[in-house]
Amino acid sequence: MKIIYSAIFFTSLLLCGCSTITNKVSTGRDFDETKVGQIKKGATTAGGVVALYGEPDTKEIVSANQIMWHYTYLTEEHKIHSGLYQPEVEQTTGYRKNLDILLQDDLVINFAYVKVPIQSEKENSGVHWGN
Repeated sequence: MKIIYSAIFFTSLLLCGCSTITNKVSTGRDFDETKVGQIKKGATTAGGVVALYGEPDTKEIVSANQIMWHYTYLTEEHKIHSGLYQPEVEQTTGYRKNLDILLQDDLVINFAYVKVPIQSEKENSGVHWGN
């Protein structure tokens, strides 16, 4: 009977030494990418863009009559897994969205939208004794 209690105790101890920590981070203001198709080169005005997306995150002067508007959103989830006898592993997942709109004399002349997934895994070497 003592052996069974000892086995249960050590199994519990090992399981308690394993942990996962999750941290979610978002940067910028999320925007509806389904509205990108409503932007028309040579037809959509700056006011039309503001009606679709609100004010841009940043504005960049390109020339005397051209300005670039940037909309950016980043969301990431970081997970750190560690255990008594295993190395610490950090996983990052999420995505980044960028919408860049070039305006000339208050009219859209070009734009680009991209959504890029973020996924990485990094193992920290060495012995870790839980968190």
